[in-house]
Amino acid sequence: MKILNVVQTGTLTRDGAVFSGFSSSNYLQLGARVDKGILSLDSSTYYKDLATAITTANSWEMVFNIQIKHNSSNGQGIISDATSYGYSCWLFLDTNDKISCDMSNTSEQGSSIGSIKGTTVFSENDVIYVKWGFSGTEYFLQSSTDGITWTDEGQLSSTTKFTRTSNILWHIGSNGQSSSTYPFLGYIDLSKSYIKINGEYWWKGVEELKL
Repeated sequence: MKILNVVQTGTLTRDGAVFSGFSSSNYLQLGARVDKGILSLDSSTYYKDLATAITTANSWEMVFNIQIKHNSSNGQGIISDATSYGYSCWLFLDTNDKISCDMSNTSEQGSSIGSIKGTTVFSENDVIYVKWGFSGTEYFLQSSTDGITWTDEGQLSSTTKFTRTSNILWHIGSNGQSSSTYPFLGYIDLSKSYIKINGEYWWKGVEELKL
């Protein structure tokens, strides 16, 4: 049985596994933890596990399939580790229609890692894959039109891993829980989105539930 592997807050527009209509009160969160092919639906753990996993991982990558919608005023959050005041790190589409990531907020991060700004300017309604990851020696951003061939958008040499000072929620489609949340204006296709940690799938937007 296939299920959408997310927890939904608020009201979103949905077409199968494709979501849009994100806002400060309408967003998705990672829905479960996959462990050796077994899907855990324990809602008490879904928001804790990713922060814990990537603080100790040798490598990780997050991939999302998105549609570009232009906004000259604000960045648009694709995924972020959200706090009550906003975010401490996030993957986003910036005001120049480039993909970017920011890992500079020290109040929850524990140490400032830095940020990466992509180089490709995307056009309205482009559908692309974005990849944000850590190799063990650098953080990187990549883009793709097919999810197979990737274009480098930027790197940041660092062996510093994320650190956590508290349990953090992860939001898909926004950058936090505060009134200054910057929602994603296009759509996100969960069927083509995933997270890998140490080379293995840790989360898939659409998961096969083994009964």
